[in-house]
Amino acid sequence: MDQNPKLFVYGSLLRPTGIAEVDTAMSRAGRDLGRASLVGKLYDLGDYPGVIPAQATEPAARSTGSAARFSGSAEPRVWGKLIAMENPELLFSILDAYEGFHALAPELSEFVRAEAEALSAQDGTSHITFVYYYNRSVAGFTPIDSGDYAAYRRFPT
Repeated sequence: MDQNPKLFVYGSLLRPTGIAEVDTAMSRAGRDLGRASLVGKLYDLGDYPGVIPAQATEPAARSTGSAARFSGSAEPRVWGKLIAMENPELLFSILDAYEGFHALAPELSEFVRAEAEALSAQDGTSHITFVYYYNRSVAGFTPIDSGDYAAYRRFPT
């Protein structure tokens, strides 16, 4: 089993962003572990998507901060890709800025970096992973019921 910390990406980071620093960081992020999913609700925010924990009633920065662990298949899932990170500190220094995450003031962040449980689509293996949760109200945004942003936008992953 890969012991490197994991990152789950589900939206704009699945393909080149057009921002050289972000694209270079993602190309060197680590080993692609393939398609995976986690429990959550996915929304179309316009130019990019956002995921919130499935049982969230408030923005992620005001939640408990512990890993979002859910069981059962009845809960909505978000589909993306799992990466075993080679250098998490370097990657997070770039992605935190891209995602608008401020570790010292998470309540002001557009997205917050948190831990969640993801399942490998290949073999069902459970992984604790980092994910960027949307940290604002989703009122007025369109839910993506399939949980699959790549399919929703019709681009290959």
